[in-house]
Amino acid sequence: MVAIGLLSRLGFDAEIASDGQQAVVAVAKSQYATVLMDCEMPVMDGYAAAAAIRRQEAAGVHIPIVAMTASAMVGDRERCLAAGMDDYVPKPVRLNELERVLSLRSGDGAGGGPKEGAGSVSTAEEDLVRARDALQPELDAAPLS
Repeated sequence: MVAIGLLSRLGFDAEIASDGQQAVVAVAKSQYATVLMDCEMPVMDGYAAAAAIRRQEAAGVHIPIVAMTASAMVGDRERCLAAGMDDYVPKPVRLNELERVLSLRSGDGAGGGPKEGAGSVSTAEEDLVRARDALQPELDAAPLS
């Protein structure tokens, strides 16, 4: 629910799906500018839900799906992209990171894709910086051996 508060602070409205299957149904019934997909959900996880959303998209329609996951291990981002997601935001979600991804991914409000001129995925170097930033509080708190 923290992401809902962050979205509100950024001026976005949001709807919540309790599980992946509900997310797939919601996307089939309504148009969304972007889907923030928790990868660890009951009934249908975020990976399966993203793949199902991709299968039901009409030709020429692409709704941006952004993974939100506590997994920040090597290969997690690739797993999200392979499932059909467009980007990846590690938890804990930081306001500046969420704002960056939403500005990259939100298009015309009808699933039109990223804004013109926006990159499609971040570089490996950006991934490493984000992973380092996400782990920094834990690294700072860890005792020196």
